[in-house]
Amino acid sequence: MEPSRSEPGLALGVLCALGGGYALALFATAFQPDYGYFLDELYYLACARRLAWGYPDHPALYPALLRLNVALAGDSIPAIRVLPALAGGGAVLLTGFVARRLGGGRLAQTVAALSMATMTLGLGVFSIGSMNCLEVLFWTATLWLFAERCQTGEPRVWLAVGAVLGLAAHNKHTIAVLVAALLVAVLATSLRRDLGGRWLWAGALLALVLASPNFYWQWSHGWASLEFYRNTDLIGNTPTSPLLVAIDQLIIANPGTLPIWGAGLFLLLRAPRGRALMPLGWVWPALFTLAILAGKSRPDRIAGVYPFLFAAGAVHLESVWHRNAARRATWASLALAGAFFVFAALGGAPLLPPAWVHGAFGDLDTDIQEEVGRSRLPVTLAHRTGWPEFVAEVDRVIATLPPEQRTDFVFLVDDYGHAGALELFGRARGYPAVYSPHNGYYLWGPGPDVRPGAVLAIGIDEAWLRTHFARVEEVGRVRCDYCNLWLDDLPIRLATGADRPLAALWPELKQFGAPGRKVRMLRAQRARRLAVPE
Repeated sequence: MEPSRSEPGLALGVLCALGGGYALALFATAFQPDYGYFLDELYYLACARRLAWGYPDHPALYPALLRLNVALAGDSIPAIRVLPALAGGGAVLLTGFVARRLGGGRLAQTVAALSMATMTLGLGVFSIGSMNCLEVLFWTATLWLFAERCQTGEPRVWLAVGAVLGLAAHNKHTIAVLVAALLVAVLATSLRRDLGGRWLWAGALLALVLASPNFYWQWSHGWASLEFYRNTDLIGNTPTSPLLVAIDQLIIANPGTLPIWGAGLFLLLRAPRGRALMPLGWVWPALFTLAILAGKSRPDRIAGVYPFLFAAGAVHLESVWHRNAARRATWASLALAGAFFVFAALGGAPLLPPAWVHGAFGDLDTDIQEEVGRSRLPVTLAHRTGWPEFVAEVDRVIATLPPEQRTDFVFLVDDYGHAGALELFGRARGYPAVYSPHNGYYLWGPGPDVRPGAVLAIGIDEAWLRTHFARVEEVGRVRCDYCNLWLDDLPIRLATGADRPLAALWPELKQFGAPGRKVRMLRAQRARRLAVPE
């Protein structure tokens, strides 16, 4: 597609209405009283209180933005949900703008924005505070700039691509997956001539320079993220067949939108109108191939490509709008997408009370094949439940301690979610220090001067405690009706008489990846399966 001399009309009012309405709807879910903080949000708040250029499981950008968010509006649930809601509305707007830049008129812009607004993945990533809400924006902006290079033939656009990629590297390391797909697109098309010029390399250098603070942090911390990703791959992710990979992609994009983003692929790969954009046609096949080769249950890893495909598909359908089949297919697609989105929202968004969702959908295997992932709710809801009960049980346990121990103990917690909850809710309760060996919390472990009289261990392996403490007794149990199995029936044990300072024991507990209790349950479950003859 050659760049047009005059820009198509901008459906600004429609796009603002769709983006604004989408953001407001997402933000409204923060006020559902039956759901609280998402487990990861409690950890990210802890990261925001300890700013660094990196963490074992993610880079630095989102915690920095969250720190600013908290400074301006506080750390309540509605306050920290503003950013993801705005990111969702921004993604809808940006998708419409991309359609315009690709040559689409007001109809194409509206169809593209509606497609983005019904993307199933948005129910999770734009209603929870995390770096995932920003990833969609970074991917869409990168592909938009890549399209500018293809359309205009201006090699200096690589500088802008490099700038966005360098900033995106501070959000999620999975931007490397998009870089790999773009490299395939360059090598497979006439864009490979840019390898002989200076601007592509200048853009790559700019990206590396912008990302270098995180690289330095990784180097100075023993490449902690590589250890995290290796452990997650071995333990945390479920092997997935190519068929399931394809089904997962249909679900996260919304099955109803398939004709729209499928038309986008056709435009990029085959349609004469999209000839100049052909390098972009290589991106989705490359990403899908990488997902199949990875063979793991993380369909969201490549989800950021769909907004651009929505825009391209809307442009192509508008170009053949004079055909009745195109009009019918578009309206049918949007209607089906809307119906599927409503159905998914009832089960995956914090709209209905947990008991209603469970009554309608039954128990859900949130990790597909692993029993420890089972819960009575989808994971997007399950991880928002159980926090009041958790804090109440901790309060009860502390109240039963002897008076001399109530001020001479520390928390030792298996996972970062419960550790973050103790820090957040414990400020008003006067809780003591909280330590956890899980991901970033491991780096914030106890110093050599931490010598408490007792440890209140939550979810920590009992065998390990009995190895290093003279006395270990169970003093409580945390139960939740709707959380994942590995978070339910969480033991609270009081351990006294440590054989060494906690700092000396710390390396034995280190857990980059899945929490220790989940890993132990997974291994026990897999051992039982291997022991049962087929």
